[in-house]
Order: sequence, then C-alpha cells, then structure tokens
Amino acid sequence: MASSPNAKGPLLSPEDLAAHSQTLEVLFAMWSGDEELIIDEVNSNAIQSLAKYLTLPVNTLGDAQSQAVKDSLPASVAFAIVVDPFAGDDAARQAKERKLTLDVMLPLRRAEAESSTSKGDTARRPRLSLRTATWLSRSDQDELSRRLKASAEADDEEEDGASRVMAAVEDLSEAVLSSPSMSAATSSADESKQSSPFSTSGAQASLPRYVLRTWHHLPSLSTKEKRDDLVSYAQAVRHKPDPSSPSQAWPLTGFVLAGKPGLVVLECPLPSPSSPVEEGQATPRPSSTSLLAATQTIDSYWSSIKSTSWGDIPSGHKKVSETLREEGVTRAFEDMREITGTEEVGGKEAMRGGWRNDMSKIEGWLKTRGAGGRLREALGADW
Repeated sequence: MASSPNAKGPLLSPEDLAAHSQTLEVLFAMWSGDEELIIDEVNSNAIQSLAKYLTLPVNTLGDAQSQAVKDSLPASVAFAIVVDPFAGDDAARQAKERKLTLDVMLPLRRAEAESSTSKGDTARRPRLSLRTATWLSRSDQDELSRRLKASAEADDEEEDGASRVMAAVEDLSEAVLSSPSMSAATSSADESKQSSPFSTSGAQASLPRYVLRTWHHLPSLSTKEKRDDLVSYAQAVRHKPDPSSPSQAWPLTGFVLAGKPGLVVLECPLPSPSSPVEEGQATPRPSSTSLLAATQTIDSYWSSIKSTSWGDIPSGHKKVSETLREEGVTRAFEDMREITGTEEVGGKEAMRGGWRNDMSKIEGWLKTRGAGGRLREALGADW
C-alpha cells in the first residue's frame, strides 16, 4: 500500500493537489472510528508533506527548502477504508467479520506517459481497488470488483474525489445487501424494519389531514447509514400541532431519495380547521402560530441531523436547501421511509449510473400520491 517517495513524474497542479487534500480531510473525518481507516507511516508522512507544500508562501517557492518539500512528495498517497455494509442493522452484530476493505490511492504526480495523453480529470481521480474478503465467494468477489470498476469509471466531471469514493462505498454496500448470498445475516433486521411504528395503514388512520410540506435539495446523498438516519430521526419526532390537545403528538412523514441530487420531503402535521371543510371548498389558511411551530419542528430535525448524524462531515459538505414549501396542504405520505430503488419508483433498474435517478419514474409515483408537478420547483429542472 505504501507509495514510493522516490517515484518521478511532474506534480499535479496546485489546484488538483488542493482538491486531493480536501478529499483526504473529508474521508478521514468520515472514517475516523476505531479500525475504520488503515494507513501506514510512510503515507501519513506524505500527507503531512502535501499539507506543508500547499501552505508554502509564494515568495519562498524557489528556495532550497521549498524545493526539498516539493521533491519529497511521492507519486501518490494510499490508504484503505473499512466498509461495513451492515452498519445500522441489529442482525449485523452476528456478522461482525462481514466487512470490505477498499484501497484508495490518490495520485500526486502524473506519470510521464500520462502527461500528454490523459484527458479530462482521469489522471487525478482516486484509484480504487477491493481487497479479497474471505467471507465472499469467488463469484461474489468478482461481481463486487466489477461494480467498483463501473462506479470508479462513471463519467461525472463535477464530482469531487470524496464524493467518488463515497459513491463507490455506497454502491458496494447496496450490492452486498441486495445479494441473497452476501446478505443472509440481514433478514431478521429487515423483518424488524417492516414492523416499525407508523408503517401500517391502521396506525396511520388517525394522522392529521393537513400538513406543512417542505422539499429539501441535497447536492448528493448516498451513504446508507446517513439515509437511514434521515428516516429514523423523522420517525422519532413528536410534534404537537394542537396546544389544546397536548397528548396528541405525531412524527414527521415523507420520504428520502438518494442520488445526485438527493431529495428529502417532510410533512409536519397542522391543526385541523375549526369547522369541517366541505368537498370542493378551499382549505382555510393555517394560522401563523401553527406554521411557526411546524417550521421550528422541521428546523430542529435538520439541526439534529447535522449535529449528530452528520457530525463527522465537514461543515462545508452539509448542504441542504429548502426549495419548496407547501402550507396547509392535504397529507400525501402516511409514514417516513426511503424510496431509493423501490419497485414503486421503478426498482433497481430505475437507477442510472453515478446515482442519477430516472426522475420520470419519481414524478409518476408522486402523481399517485397527489403530489405531482413539484419536482421542477424542488430540484430546479423540468422533468
């Protein structure tokens, strides 16, 4: 895994090296737990040298000391991250050793052969490879390696290095969880998820009819653990829409859609109108007090997500934008769940390479829920 400090070749541009430094910062923050990151001393020192090189004063770049720092940079830095596809599943505790080790190499120098022939950003992309896992069959190992190769080669010039690695990790995890031969240990966990509260029509029958619905755009959403948290945190919320009935408290409902972009839709219950609304009659506008209370509940939800679930992510990558707000509309969703790759939105085949959903499928599903026609406003594109 160690890189050779003596390897020759021109350094990548300062902009590319700075991008790699940011990639390292993000990945090391996300895989900061015990036994989550594997790196040797040689590569640790190389990363320190890279940081030192990037902070050299401009007026010293030609002196001997600066040149020594530049010459000390190896051809690449390499490390490995340990991927747990079963993270967050109770049954996974019985399969502790069922983890994957992903080797990551970030080039710092361009090979002589690449200097004139490489195109686009291919020369500076992270190089990924999967170590052999003893718990995988040969065919399963080959399938994961094939998936990794396809993910690493996905053509997305706007995607940064950290996002590429995280997308690859997510793709590997999804492949494991969707394969019967690789995910047998998760069956009991799946059963428990299906019986979670607020998942049956009977439990939902008494949910308030009217809601504040907000649509939230995320530049990218892939990591399964983070997606699970978006759902479970919403299920744990208890909003009291009617101060006169403090015993009645409800969760947030809506859905999570992974992808590029990602989408989170939240519904927060509002008090029922003081008098029944006849069919065809306009719904009375909610009071400013009830809207403020619902807004505060949704804001509190996002605050918890960012401070706890996303606590290991640098602040610059915690980008969430509320792009659409619907006040006092009829409820469209009876629970909070993830719809990524479900049969309702086209199944796994509806996912395009690089985590790009077929939004026409999503729009069709939303229409069946009475929430069609919103994607253009929510995501800034006409689907």
